[in-house]
Order: sequence, then structure tokens, then C-alpha cells
Amino acid sequence: MLHIQSIFSAVKRLTLLNKGLLLLSKIENRQFTQKENVNLEELLQSIFNLLEEQIIDKNISTEIEIKSNGMLFTNRVLIEGLLNNLVSNSIKHNVQNGKITAELTDKHFMITNTGTSLNFPADEMFERFRKDSSVENSVGLGLSIVKKICDFLDYKIIYIHKEGLHTLVVNF
Repeated sequence: MLHIQSIFSAVKRLTLLNKGLLLLSKIENRQFTQKENVNLEELLQSIFNLLEEQIIDKNISTEIEIKSNGMLFTNRVLIEGLLNNLVSNSIKHNVQNGKITAELTDKHFMITNTGTSLNFPADEMFERFRKDSSVENSVGLGLSIVKKICDFLDYKIIYIHKEGLHTLVVNF
């Protein structure tokens, strides 16, 4: 039984790795040109709802503040991937009984989470396969994908670590 579980875990990890590399390749080949009005408020709520079980497992408190009409003219697939990766990372790299705050305005999306300090230089966090070695279910592509999406959509991403809080800001 232990071997089957180990094999299943390895296959799941390889599947995530493959999907991430395919997405990066599609972004680099500029295959996401279609744009539409996307309701970011609804999308963000949907992502938090989908990840609710993980949030509950870690007993993380969440606060989402919307200070905009929630609409952005962009590529739906890419903005969903960007938001999903940022929210997922804020859960994965959080601590038990931690906190996540998200803020959406017309100009930016900001997400802050409690967590341990990085075990590598902050300027390397957007590199492919750069990951926190203490997080088992990470393939190290999430923030690389986020950075590629930001570059492709002409958004700017900023990372700030202050007083035990990790903050990522995406300026649209």
C-alpha cells in the first residue's frame, strides 16, 4: 500500500510539472492573445471557494477586500492562472493558524500571508524550479508562471517581506 501511495504521489507531481511547463511554453509562444472583460471579484471568490478545504485544514483566517468594480480587460485563462497561483501559494506557504489578506482595486491585486522566512534570496523567487524545500507538494513553477503571465500581460509584480508577512502585489 505504501508503494502505491508513493507512486501515486510521484505521478501527481509529474502531472503538475508537465502542466506547468506546458503553460509556460504556451505563454512564451504568445498563444493567449484573446482578451475580454473578466470579473476579478467573482473569479477571486471562486478561487478562494475552491481552495476552502486547504484553508480550513490549516485553520487560516482570510480577509478579502474589494475596492473596485472588479472588471479587467484581459485574458481570462492567464488572469485565472495568475490569481490561482498566488492564492494557492499563500495557503501552501502559510503557517498553521495563519492569515491571508487579499485586496483588489482597479489598479492592483495584493495578497499577504503569514509564513516562515524564505530559505533563499528573494530575487530568486520567480525562477523556475525555485521552491521552499519544506513544502512537499510544490514543483517550483508557480511563481515562475505568475512572473511570465505578468510579463506577457504587461503587469508589474513586486514582493515584500516585512515583520513575518509575505506580500505580493500585481500592478495592472
